[in-house]
Amino acid sequence: MTALTSRPSDRKSEAAGGTGPVGAVLVVARGPDVGRRWSLGTDGQVVLGRDPGCDVLLSHLSVSRRHAEIRGVGDGWELRDLGSLVGSYLNGVPVDTAVLRDGDEIVLGVFRLVVSVPG
Repeated sequence: MTALTSRPSDRKSEAAGGTGPVGAVLVVARGPDVGRRWSLGTDGQVVLGRDPGCDVLLSHLSVSRRHAEIRGVGDGWELRDLGSLVGSYLNGVPVDTAVLRDGDEIVLGVFRLVVSVPG
């Protein structure tokens, strides 16, 4: 399993569960921490939100404590909103669940995250 870095300085956790593309990465394109990157590893489930226990910590009040999750399904990744107050958006469209592709933009509160999946 590949380590998932959730904070630049101190925390690593391992993803567990389904399978996904090797080397998939989330990059903050807008919001606090622009340029910040998280590796999704090769398999697992990653929770995004402002709760310190989340795998991907997005520290802003516009983001729910447990806002969304990304999980490996088959040979790809799927985004699922976890009942957040403001919703999860994929390429400008509100979604409950959606398959992720290279170059997709996920918006969670003030954050815009770009998905990079090697092809």
